[in-house]
Amino acid sequence: MDRGRTARLDRLVGAGDGQELRGGGMPLPPLFDTILDLLQEHGERTVADLAAPVEQAIRKPELAVLYPQSQDPWGDFLRDGLAELGLRRIVERHGDAWRPRVVGSADCRQAGVQRTDRDGGQSGVGGECSN
Repeated sequence: MDRGRTARLDRLVGAGDGQELRGGGMPLPPLFDTILDLLQEHGERTVADLAAPVEQAIRKPELAVLYPQSQDPWGDFLRDGLAELGLRRIVERHGDAWRPRVVGSADCRQAGVQRTDRDGGQSGVGGECSN
């Protein structure tokens, strides 16, 4: 695992080793749920668009401890969460914004299953892989 990803995961979930960087132990389900709900409902969103809804959903005032040098700890927290979702190919970056990652036919072939579009195959978007 690369050093940047390890540091990000330590900030998000904690190193668990009692060291100075104790990790956030952040409630990740509300973070990921809020991000994914907003992206699904509204399409592309920037970190600035996501900040207020995530802050309202999580309400973790000690967040600044995880990002002591930051002028924008909520933004940095969101960028960490988005980066992790991006590595897992759930969301993708598009310029300065993020959006849900569209499942393509190649993804389904790689998984050994068929791709089904929500609209019966007309648009090529909004589909899913199914057996």
